[in-house]
Amino acid sequence: MGECKEMERWLVLGLYSGYSMLMGACWCVFSTIPIEAEDFYGVGSVAVSLFELCFMAAYVLTCVPSSWLLNRSLRRTLQGAALLMAVGVTVRLAAQHHYAVALLGQIIISLGNCVSMASCSTVAELWFPPHEALLATAVASMANCVGFGLQLLVSAAVRDVSVLLEIQTALCLAEALLLCLFFKPDPVHPEASVARGDLKTYAMKWRSMGFLLLSGAAFGAVNAFLGLLYRVLEPSGYSSLETGFVGFALSLSGVVGGVGSTLILAKCRFYTRALQFYLLIGIISSIGLCFAVLSFPAMVVVSGIYGFGVIGFLPLAIRAAVEDASIIDPSVPANVIFLVSQGVGLGQSAVAVTLQHSTHISALYSLALFTTLTFGLFLALYQVDLSSDPASEPLKDTDG
Repeated sequence: MGECKEMERWLVLGLYSGYSMLMGACWCVFSTIPIEAEDFYGVGSVAVSLFELCFMAAYVLTCVPSSWLLNRSLRRTLQGAALLMAVGVTVRLAAQHHYAVALLGQIIISLGNCVSMASCSTVAELWFPPHEALLATAVASMANCVGFGLQLLVSAAVRDVSVLLEIQTALCLAEALLLCLFFKPDPVHPEASVARGDLKTYAMKWRSMGFLLLSGAAFGAVNAFLGLLYRVLEPSGYSSLETGFVGFALSLSGVVGGVGSTLILAKCRFYTRALQFYLLIGIISSIGLCFAVLSFPAMVVVSGIYGFGVIGFLPLAIRAAVEDASIIDPSVPANVIFLVSQGVGLGQSAVAVTLQHSTHISALYSLALFTTLTFGLFLALYQVDLSSDPASEPLKDTDG
């Protein structure tokens, strides 16, 4: 029976991760080939950018109901989101060169974005014992980045919009079918609240909310960088394929960093020190990007280090936030982190593009500056003094 349960929970994690990977791929399908997408749909660059921006906007609209739905049933919520994805990719493919219809399909897909990201903590909390929860959170939270990184490379290699949409449609339909057929019913949900009063009480803990906001802002930096990757590197003469390699190296290294954090905490739960380690890597590599951009091989290496630190800290932040808010549904703190990251990423993208347009200087430098300042503030505010807030006890350094 124990072996059966072990197989069940890894099956659940695998199906969820496959869905999250495909959502990441759908999000950035045109990131490295914006010119080809403009020609295919007969629209300008701003119109093509809406294929990515609608994911961020949809997150703002759906994050609150998604936590309520996940609290009721992880299985049904994921299956519903997967069916939305299947409908959306079908509409997008059927639209062919009709931009408005294709964008409608992309918007339908994006409605499940909050579920694909925020439920990483719910999957870990429901299906995995405490000693495996961090590893499960790392795998689940990194799946979206894997899909994002792979798609950046695949899009740049294929370059044919029709073929890319056909591939994504086939994969998404297969994943939706597998998730609907084989995703296991939820185990008994632990007592976890999404009531307005409990959420308000949690929101009043300034250290806890500050931790969530800074975590989201830090991850928003990498969202902006990945979303603008082609525009950021194009002024330095990078091709679509080279841009894809940089994005792939960044995302893959982020996965290594995220899963590696489980090894750091395998024998001890030094959340604060581990976060400091990743934040320092993020600061140093952000500065390094500004120099490495002059050489493609150097850019691949430094962007990998950047991804290791900037993406790799995410599972630590999510897990620490979930343990800090034990009476709150685990999707809530994860949703706050990702919601802030979407908003910050969107705002920082707008600022970076505006500065690049007005100064003709690569947006890379403003994005690197933003990452450095955000991580520096995070590092300054969240050190060992977290222990002074009883509500944040799981975040402090312990040998437990």
